[in-house]
Amino acid sequence: MSKFDISSLIGKEVRVYLDLTPGNHCWSIAEPKSSGRVLNYSEEIKDGSPRRVKEKTQNVGLRNATFIVQPAGPQRVRTSGKKDVHAWVKGTLTDITDIEGKCTKEVTYNAYKFESFVFRESEIGVDSADMVAFSFKKCPCCGHQSPSVTIP
Repeated sequence: MSKFDISSLIGKEVRVYLDLTPGNHCWSIAEPKSSGRVLNYSEEIKDGSPRRVKEKTQNVGLRNATFIVQPAGPQRVRTSGKKDVHAWVKGTLTDITDIEGKCTKEVTYNAYKFESFVFRESEIGVDSADMVAFSFKKCPCCGHQSPSVTIP
């Protein structure tokens, strides 16, 4: 498998979501349609359709972002107890260095607690943002890396 250059996607509309597959804890980048191809990490076949392998990434940035949660997603997760991809952020892919350091408010989503993405501190819902940074923060105490989504 050849390494995909993520820079070819800069300026294109994409969806970004957290991949929780064991061993693949990263941000997945997919085509903007809800049935769109995953443009990074996995060679597995889902629903009979091969996924296109591109790249796994630890850091990514979006401009003109919209936070999306499929209406039935949270209830499906609560009922089944299994996580699935039903929440993502859609926007125009940008070089992360363009927005790093400008984003300060952390955003989170938890299907067991919320129906939408919310600001971590206030738990007030967030629907859109001019800029969003996706990264992993390293805990200074234990070294554990946790996903971080921030906006200005």
